[in-house]
Amino acid sequence: MRCVSHVLAPLLSVLLVSPALLAGCSWTFDSDEPVLPLVGGPPSAGSLTKLNQGPVYSSAIVRGADDAYWLSLQEESRKLRLVRLSAPAAEATVEGDQFLITWRTFFVWSLGLVPDDPAEPRPATLYLSSAGSSEQEQVEFPLGIGTLVIGGLDDLFVYSASDPTTSKATFEIHRRGEGLLRTVPLISGDNHGLGGSFFSSDGRWFYERAPCGSRCPAADGETPQPVYLVAHAVREERDLDLGLVPQQFIYYETSAQKRLITCGADGVRVVPIEPSDAHPARTLDESPCAADYFSLQRVPTDATHTRIELFYSMGTELRRVPVDVEEAPQRALDHPIERILGIYDPTHIVYSQDPGDRFIYGVGDGWLGDWRFMNRGRGVDVDIEKQRVHFLENAAQGGGIGDLSAAPFGGAASVLARNVYQYDSLSDGRLLAAANHAFRGTQNRVIIIDEQKGEARWVADQATRYSFIPGSADLLVDIVTGASSYDLVRVSIPPASP
Repeated sequence: MRCVSHVLAPLLSVLLVSPALLAGCSWTFDSDEPVLPLVGGPPSAGSLTKLNQGPVYSSAIVRGADDAYWLSLQEESRKLRLVRLSAPAAEATVEGDQFLITWRTFFVWSLGLVPDDPAEPRPATLYLSSAGSSEQEQVEFPLGIGTLVIGGLDDLFVYSASDPTTSKATFEIHRRGEGLLRTVPLISGDNHGLGGSFFSSDGRWFYERAPCGSRCPAADGETPQPVYLVAHAVREERDLDLGLVPQQFIYYETSAQKRLITCGADGVRVVPIEPSDAHPARTLDESPCAADYFSLQRVPTDATHTRIELFYSMGTELRRVPVDVEEAPQRALDHPIERILGIYDPTHIVYSQDPGDRFIYGVGDGWLGDWRFMNRGRGVDVDIEKQRVHFLENAAQGGGIGDLSAAPFGGAASVLARNVYQYDSLSDGRLLAAANHAFRGTQNRVIIIDEQKGEARWVADQATRYSFIPGSADLLVDIVTGASSYDLVRVSIPPASP
């Protein structure tokens, strides 16, 4: 089921903003008079499948070792409770002091004994496990809890921690099931935190990103300082010094090669990780680049072929250039713009003429070509047929709550639901929305909207937000039970009626 989610999370219950940002905005309480007729009724409380047993600190859906989807619930500070979301029903628990939850692996820290010397680090054990499996791997780290960078199929990780006994810092590359693969000195020699470092998609390389430090060029007050990048082979003692690269870059992989597409003072460039005569470095645009928008898009060239193009802003101009074909850059729009809100294809580019900081949450006007469809909104979505646009209007207020609105291309907008916090476009053309949400409370509800029929239908009452359960037509819904408490329940999305 196709869905495009539009949500601001976490919802702020208390928000301090300038009165100017809230000017002209108001909340509408419409519990008795929804914009569209609300048909049917909410599921009775007794019919809902409650999944939590106590107050929920956090929750996440994960993929288990059995290829089933599981719900991870933290109801206690040192314990996760796992609930299988498909038959046969099953539960499990995971205990520890700190948790890092990824799609396929739980990284769980357990602290060791406090050392007698407070200058010494407190050791820790890292446990790796997956839902749907009793197998558990453990790794001892005498330097204690450190920074983790996860890669591969959540089976690769880098560990880094400060060592008080030496001035030289290192990091370790581990793979689940194989243990320690490499120990590598950090570029700068000290613990720079590995912020922005990443693995290649095939798990063969780890790209260490570090501040340029003593290698920095003389600052001119305008050009951002570059970063220093080194590629470390995961399974062999091999490193590629990529040197200084602009802060703004895209890592781009194909079956033939791995590349950086950079945006800096030397223009827009394609920089192969391992340059060769067949794959040299190339300049795509010689103009100095400091783009607010810098994104790769797959663009159709005919009925059966596509190519990858880079769309990027140069001041108030949006440009496009193919990455793998020798062509000069060209303007993607024939007029200046302030910022891009979304590119659905080269002929459907949504933009704003309001700067991103004019209103709270990046709220602003919205345009398609010379058609202004939105005045002060966010959360734009163009439908898959590219005939209609949805958005949250009047959203410059606490929580980014707005009126869910729709407009045919070039036409007038109509309001579908008031005070919407979150909405999704479904593959059958209907809309799912968390509405009546001027603030978090028992008046919140989740509804499904059928624009063709001009009606809305109940999905859940007292429902503040929702998430999709993969592999099903069901939702996880937060049901408000008190001033700050909620239950997680499972609710089915009503099928489209004939």
